Amino acid sequence: MKVSPRLPNKTLGDYDSLTMNTSNLYRELATKLAECAEIAAKLAGEAGATTAAHSTAPPGAKPQPGRSESGRAILPNAGDNVLWTIDNICTYLGIEKTKLRSFSCMPNFPKAIRLPSDKGSGHPRYRSEEVVKWAGKHQEKN
Repeated sequence: MKVSPRLPNKTLGDYDSLTMNTSNLYRELATKLAECAEIAAKLAGEAGATTAAHSTAPPGAKPQPGRSESGRAILPNAGDNVLWTIDNICTYLGIEKTKLRSFSCMPNFPKAIRLPSDKGSGHPRYRSEEVVKWAGKHQEKN
C-alpha cells in the first residue's frame, strides 16, 4: 500500500500568497539596503572616505572618551609608561580578543597587572612598552 504525503489544509492560493509576501519582503529589504548604501556614500563624500568608513557614531554626535571623532579607538602612546587594557592591545595588534587570550597564555607574553577593585582583583592591564617589545620580538627576520 502506497501512502502519499499529506499537505496541510491549505489551498494552493495560500501558498501563492505566502510566496508573494516573501518576495515583497525581499524586494523591500533590497530597497532599504540600497538606500543605506546611498547614505553611506553621501556621508563618505562629505566627511572623507576614511572617517566615514570607520565611523560608529551617528553624524553630529560627540565622540566617546577614548575614541576619535570617526569612532576609532585612540591608543595611549606606548612610550608614556601607561597600562593598556585588553581592548587597547587588540586594537594595537589588530586582532580579536580570543586570539589575544591564546597569546596571553604564552610564557613570553607580558604578565598582567591586576589592580584591586571592590570585587577582588580587577581586569588585567599590561604595560604598553612591554606589549610593543613583545610584538617586536615576533618580527620576521630577513
